Amino acid sequence: MVVELDPPRAPAFDRYLQAARRLQAAGVTHITIADNSLAHARLSNVVAAVLLRQAFGLSPVVHLNSRDRNLLAQQSTVLGLFAAGVRHFLLISGDALALGDHPDGKAVYETDSLGLMERFRGLRAGVDFFGRPLEGPLDVCYGGALNLGRTLGPHLRRLAAKADRGARFFFTQPIFDPADLERLLEARALLGGRGTLYIGIMPLISAASARFLAGVPGMNVPSDVVRALEPYTGEAAIEAGLAQAEALIERAFELGWTRFYLITPYLRASTTARLARFVLARRPPTGASPADDGSSGVGTSARPGASVGVEAAPELGP
Repeated sequence: MVVELDPPRAPAFDRYLQAARRLQAAGVTHITIADNSLAHARLSNVVAAVLLRQAFGLSPVVHLNSRDRNLLAQQSTVLGLFAAGVRHFLLISGDALALGDHPDGKAVYETDSLGLMERFRGLRAGVDFFGRPLEGPLDVCYGGALNLGRTLGPHLRRLAAKADRGARFFFTQPIFDPADLERLLEARALLGGRGTLYIGIMPLISAASARFLAGVPGMNVPSDVVRALEPYTGEAAIEAGLAQAEALIERAFELGWTRFYLITPYLRASTTARLARFVLARRPPTGASPADDGSSGVGTSARPGASVGVEAAPELGP
């Protein structure tokens, strides 16, 4: 299980650290940190990752998008994070600038997520982004995103291409429709033992937030999910959204999914802390889950204390 906690949009960091502390108390060991998601400028996720390691010893999964940096800046960022002890990266292309703070800006896109994965594969072989030898291989573990869309086929082909390039874990977009959990069974079969699939769950906190997400390209928020939230406001709406998320998690377990990617809405860590406890209380005891071959979303874990190699799925918490 991993939990996403986006950095704040202002340099005040106290609330962010409080949120991380609450997640750690709920049993979360890995926090994934987005890279200016939805094209909104936030405090650097590089700084956030280092601060989380220093303050709590948490293991960050740092997102890197190809939208905002050229390859020179990408390599500089990765080397700095590696020196600071960060080993896990989620490599993505990035949301369209039109969605966010600078819609008329110019995206870089010197490469895309597949190109970044090729270069990370080079790092693991001891070669930098530009083909020059490093002093030795870098033991980085990287993964990618899985979009759903109305037609799954093109996204499955891209998923396979990411696995071919050494990606070992995959986070799905937030799931709001139980039918999408069943659609994802095809992705599970495609991956086999080549990677670990984490089911994205984001608790909705209001009908307004549900309507906003329904307008984001690639998101599937059924109209009945939005309608179910409309009678509620404030804390009652948050409770209704949590109930929806818990029902999705229950259904996921019924289908054999056991790994989850929980997405914290607007730094409301109390919501994902509750879902983390919900997940941990329902996880099968050790040895009772299906074989760790990726078929149930469970990856082969590295032995405790071992570095995570390209043949092993990432150690991303319970």
